[in-house]
Amino acid sequence: MTLTLVDGDQPPLLLDRGEIRVGSHPENELAVPGSELRPVHARISVNQDGALLRLVQADAGAFVSRRPVQSLAFLHDGDLIEFGKVAIRVEIAYPGREGSGNPETMATRVRRVPPRYVLRGVTGSQFGRLIPIYGRLLIGRDASCDLVLDEPGMSRRHAAIESHTSGLVLRDLDSANGVQLNGSNVNNSAPLKHGDQIVVEGVRFLVQAIDQIDAPLGSGDAAGLPAAGRGEGRGMLVWWAAAVVVLAIAAAAAFMLQGS
Repeated sequence: MTLTLVDGDQPPLLLDRGEIRVGSHPENELAVPGSELRPVHARISVNQDGALLRLVQADAGAFVSRRPVQSLAFLHDGDLIEFGKVAIRVEIAYPGREGSGNPETMATRVRRVPPRYVLRGVTGSQFGRLIPIYGRLLIGRDASCDLVLDEPGMSRRHAAIESHTSGLVLRDLDSANGVQLNGSNVNNSAPLKHGDQIVVEGVRFLVQAIDQIDAPLGSGDAAGLPAAGRGEGRGMLVWWAAAVVVLAIAAAAAFMLQGS
């Protein structure tokens, strides 16, 4: 992937894998001193999942091909990133273009169509990682899986997430230790929605829809509680209600005794 500063005198920056920082501080890999950018305004990364722009703060402000960015956006060939008056052109080499046959000069190929959903790693070895879901995401410890998790008890092909026009489906592929969805074991398969939590061998993931990624979650999910945790909260409310009733009965009995 090549990043070119429009109306700038800097040479194009080539990013095959890894991450760079964009901002006004001169120590950034893509620095624009004297601009309205924050010291570190955004990060741009390229890995096996594609190219991603992530704002350091949600209110930093950015547009990708005239579309406002709330916190993150997947990048594609020909995109124009705009931070106020600062514009950066994105170019991605694909097979069939001049020079693309040379492995030394071919930039990482990324998908043109953005995903509808992503998995966000929230614990363990996958903390902070965003995994786009295209078609069928195979999870397991085998190297052929789309999401390889080297965790104790992980089956070679442990689970899969399938993306259909109607939504997402989580499938347990007869794994040894199963998969949990919102605190409950998955029996064969289960539908997924934005805000759901999946646990695979102790690694927790959050399901997020791209068009809702910055929207607040439900009260239970926002607190990070699985289904069992929310059930415990309801149980506590029942106990409090019972306690209030007992206190009211005791107060009424005391009043009657005083009156007699």
